[in-house]
Amino acid sequence: SPNTEPTQSPSVGWPTFSPSSTPNDNTSPSATSLSPVMVNDLASAIEYHVIAQEISNIASFPEMSDGGDPTTMSAQEKARDFLVFRDYLPLTIMDEEDDVPNNPKGGGNDDPLAIRNNDLNQQRKPYLTTATSAYRVAQRFATAVLYYATDGDNWETNQLWLEPGVHECNFIGVTCEEIAVPSVTLEEALESPNELPHHDDPEFDSTMEQMIVAIDLPENNIAGSLPQEIMALPYMRRLALWSNAVGGSLPTQLGRLTRLTGLHMDDNMLEGNIPRQIGQMSELTDLYLQFNRGIAGRIPAELGNLAKLERLRLSNMSLRGPVPTTLGKLANLVDLSLQDNRLGRSLPAELGNLTNLESMLLNGNIFTGGIPVSWKSLGKLKRLELQYNELELDMDEWVCPLRKNAPEGSGLLKVMKADCKGDEPRVACSCCTECFSYFVS
Repeated sequence: SPNTEPTQSPSVGWPTFSPSSTPNDNTSPSATSLSPVMVNDLASAIEYHVIAQEISNIASFPEMSDGGDPTTMSAQEKARDFLVFRDYLPLTIMDEEDDVPNNPKGGGNDDPLAIRNNDLNQQRKPYLTTATSAYRVAQRFATAVLYYATDGDNWETNQLWLEPGVHECNFIGVTCEEIAVPSVTLEEALESPNELPHHDDPEFDSTMEQMIVAIDLPENNIAGSLPQEIMALPYMRRLALWSNAVGGSLPTQLGRLTRLTGLHMDDNMLEGNIPRQIGQMSELTDLYLQFNRGIAGRIPAELGNLAKLERLRLSNMSLRGPVPTTLGKLANLVDLSLQDNRLGRSLPAELGNLTNLESMLLNGNIFTGGIPVSWKSLGKLKRLELQYNELELDMDEWVCPLRKNAPEGSGLLKVMKADCKGDEPRVACSCCTECFSYFVS
């Protein structure tokens, strides 16, 4: 711990500490209702694990003293304390012997509402323990951090999120599948933190767990920022938080979600640059970041590594500089939307390699020059928008003949727009479906 001298637990070798705060409502067990050793071991085990695995930064846990102010606690501290002090199960429900008639070992009422108030604390225990799968602990911690980091209390709907004892796969908007994960408990992971097997390691013994594969919470009044702890959901294939108010920068740790096929963060309040680490998401087919005016800088060349990408939508942002030539490697791309930015220089000839491209929107930028002849290879292109640029070209020379001579029903350049309006237009285009007037002062 950064501000306290660590002490060693008698049973395991990780630091212990006091919680930042304890719940003050009557339905949650107090800190004294759980064994002090159990509380300290679980709390410090969670913190040590997420720091050791670089899921969280040590700076995310600055407050270690009793009675910490919940209004100033970090999302990570709140998540940790939730898992230790409020995330519990009634013991009576977990006791299978309760259902045995005349059980000499005891038994009782399986209805948690029937538990006497003065016995409530004695009837509960944490949902997670140090014997829980390390990957499950990290997953539940990550969902709790996501909730606190994005103002979950004020979401439009947050049904079952952080409901004590409810599996995170039952949270609204969360989809899970039963997946084989490395059979390593939290305690075992702490004993050898540098040897935690990779989540896809086929050589390691596995156990079946319900793991998150999608989070879909669009139009849900989600604010705050996307935490780096999202990386602790390595089996996730879709993250869809479009049309919210998520701010801050996209965490670079997104690149670790190598199974992700769809990243839908469009129409938010994101800032900063597009992380180059997104280029590591080898399964990605859909990258939607449009309508985030706060995202600036250049398009990372690493996006050209996304060999399976089919839709790249980066419109209505504040991107500058040239279009990277590496985008010409995206052989499966069908939709390229870069309109309404400040992208410039000449149009890359390498885009002529995108032979599966059906829609290319480049309008509303500051591109100069003409259309590369290599674009003749775009035989599936149905929509091309070039208006509101600084292009000067004669599309009648070869683009229009290409469109007019296309086989009937091919849809080649069904929609084509350019700055071809006026007595002296910048673009000559007799076959454009719509012409615009645009003059650079």
